[in-house]
Amino acid sequence: MTASDWIALAGIALSALLGWLGYRTGNEARKDAHRLATEAADRASRDAREARLFERRKDVYEEVLEYVYRTEDTVDRTEPLFTWAGAPGPPAWPTEDEVRRQNARTAAWGSPELLGKLLALKTAVQEFQGAVFVLASKRPAGTEKAEDVLDVQQKREAVKALVKDLIDHVNDELRK
Repeated sequence: MTASDWIALAGIALSALLGWLGYRTGNEARKDAHRLATEAADRASRDAREARLFERRKDVYEEVLEYVYRTEDTVDRTEPLFTWAGAPGPPAWPTEDEVRRQNARTAAWGSPELLGKLLALKTAVQEFQGAVFVLASKRPAGTEKAEDVLDVQQKREAVKALVKDLIDHVNDELRK
């Protein structure tokens, strides 16, 4: 073989090698581009889902806060320690249907933690209402005691602590 034959053979081999490297590099680039496009589409889909969930949660959480503030007002104005002539009475308690609807919407769109806190508030409110009933039932006979008033106050403070915790929790979740 002559030198020019070797040069021609080397040229052919080098062309084949460069062609193969070009194909491989192009194939990897196509795979990378496909992977990046798939990841971007998945990310966009996830972001859209999260945005829809946030909008739905925002509406439900606003309703939760409205319900919680109404409950707090009712607890504050029911059997207060101090009152005066013309003091506003308590707003009506949320009805069972309102409580059930709020719990259902929270179960569907809220976090499990929020639902747990809402159910704990419901229990605390029922305990408060029970203490108020005991106090009110003793009042006409004049058998009410300081312990009865203290029990109402303790139950009121328990409700207020849960209200604050619930409000903080809603704000934390919406700001995530």
